[in-house]
Amino acid sequence: MPRDSAALYGAGKIIGNKSAAFSETRIQQKRQQKYSGVFGKVKWTFFRKGKSTSATKNTMDKRPRIIDVTRKPRKCPVCGGEIVDIIYGTGDMTEPEFLLEYRREGILGGDNIPRRPPIWACGCGCKRFRKVNPDGTPATVKVKLLKNVRKKPLTLIEFSTASVHEVVLDGKLDRIHHYKVSFTTEYGEKETLRIGAACEQDARDEAIVLVMEGRFGLKGVECREMGVEEI
Repeated sequence: MPRDSAALYGAGKIIGNKSAAFSETRIQQKRQQKYSGVFGKVKWTFFRKGKSTSATKNTMDKRPRIIDVTRKPRKCPVCGGEIVDIIYGTGDMTEPEFLLEYRREGILGGDNIPRRPPIWACGCGCKRFRKVNPDGTPATVKVKLLKNVRKKPLTLIEFSTASVHEVVLDGKLDRIHHYKVSFTTEYGEKETLRIGAACEQDARDEAIVLVMEGRFGLKGVECREMGVEEI
């Protein structure tokens, strides 16, 4: 998928069965809109399947905000986007904060759970889906609560430093190295980050800043013990 080289600064990607990239620019967009899928390397641009056409836009105008379904849709019938869970009990947490702290996709439903709550939503937020029985009567459902969501490993995200941006602009991609940085906070919390950097010290410094900024929902803000390994 084509990407602007300048967009690589602070950008990140999720490593695993699903591939996505995120950007800080995207986070700002999410804050300006109500939702934007973000995460990762600290520049997170969510690449999703499906295109919005004039036909689907017209359909979107005619369909209700919440659509009744008998089972989880494979994709959004309006925009073709991916279907994700709605997470309740999230308080004032934003989608960028949720994605960075839990490394999962989802739409936040807040603390107010409706009597007939929708439990799925399109990843872009255009539609929500409420489960019903085949005869159209309300189905018994169990909503997903934030307190029950398990965090995925931080190594699913690869962060990159400002030095990487400079290297990309100079066209010297062979100077980009990838590291695993392990650390222990002052509260004994142990985590590992994947960081793209120009050198080992660059990766170490980036990890210290990310932890100090409290990006990962850890209690600690200091890296007491650190280990760096090139991968």
